[in-house]
Amino acid sequence: MRTTGRAGSVLVANSMGCQVVVDLAVHSPELLGPVVLNAPTMQAGARTAVQQAGRLLLDVPLEGPLLYLVLAYDSLVCGPRRFVRTLQTMLADRVESKLAAVPTSAVVVRGSLDPVVSRPWARRVARGLPNGEYREVPWSGHALNWSRPRALATVVVPLLTRDPDGPDGRAFSVQARQPPGARY
Repeated sequence: MRTTGRAGSVLVANSMGCQVVVDLAVHSPELLGPVVLNAPTMQAGARTAVQQAGRLLLDVPLEGPLLYLVLAYDSLVCGPRRFVRTLQTMLADRVESKLAAVPTSAVVVRGSLDPVVSRPWARRVARGLPNGEYREVPWSGHALNWSRPRALATVVVPLLTRDPDGPDGRAFSVQARQPPGARY
């Protein structure tokens, strides 16, 4: 982000990616713009591989099997050692202890039917952020970016266009850069 001059960009993360964005805030807060934490993991009280596998299985009908085929392929490509190390790191990460380090405005988004991330956990994450807010997308599962991208875009696009001098006190300075032909 430093090298390419993208510090301050809106960051949209899903699931484990939310842990990565929060960790970025701990180590390099100056790089963050507004953030969207879609279905932030790992939920306190559900930090075992068995619990996570069971929750993901419950999510398959909500996303469709293709997502999980893509994830299985990606897991094979990265190899079993990397997969296990990443899973161990995810499960050990107490993201809730780092939320106060996120210096920018943040929106926590959750699909209302998400079996991986409970409503109380998602709300707890939003409350733990200094400038956090909570949104929920009805009738949706864990990976809104996969199964409900337009619904997720309704949360993201306003972050790209908020007036930096706006009256809500949580305005963002990032301006929308919509690619030609994009529809939101």
